[in-house]
Amino acid sequence: RAPAPPPHRTSQGLVFRVLHQPISKMIYRAIAFALAIVGASAFAPARAPGRVNTALNANVMDTLASYEGPHYCWGSEGQEQNPPIGENEIKGYHRYGKFVMACRNAGVAIQGDVTIFAPTDAALDDYVADGKQITKELLLNHIVQGRYPSASINGDFTSMAGQTLKYERKFRKNFINEAIIGQADNFGGGSTYPTDIPADNGVIHPIAQVLEPGFQAARY
Repeated sequence: RAPAPPPHRTSQGLVFRVLHQPISKMIYRAIAFALAIVGASAFAPARAPGRVNTALNANVMDTLASYEGPHYCWGSEGQEQNPPIGENEIKGYHRYGKFVMACRNAGVAIQGDVTIFAPTDAALDDYVADGKQITKELLLNHIVQGRYPSASINGDFTSMAGQTLKYERKFRKNFINEAIIGQADNFGGGSTYPTDIPADNGVIHPIAQVLEPGFQAARY
């Protein structure tokens, strides 16, 4: 075999040799070098993932008390302001604290998973403005035992007040009594009403109307 050429020194003083070796030996050395770089720690067993906590740490009433619902717009009232405000300008956001407060004051007790069709504060204000009272029976009529996501709503329910909540599918919308589940356009501006708001002990579907006991569907 011919002798290796003499070392060649670069301008930085580094010495390189051209190694005349069989290809198999070069591959072997390359693999050995790569393994040395990776180190033994690469072969240590992976640490087991931590346990995921799926709890939301809020029940349905606590969730509703702090939930900010869809926004609503000024509508025609905006033109009466000084200076005038555009009809589609945001006036505020729907809240549900009045329903929560009324339930707590009335001693509404929730056990197990529930589904709440939660009326907005504005819906309750309109109900009272019509000279009607918010009773415990009325409040219980918005609560159903069991957890029902919006995708599973396809029939009547029995509320915790013992009343039938009538389901109807019309105009490509889902209705419970006269309330739309997932109202899309807020009728006159505003964002879509949410559905499937999660809580540790249930699910919430906000609605824009009060579900009165003794509801009778309109006949056409």
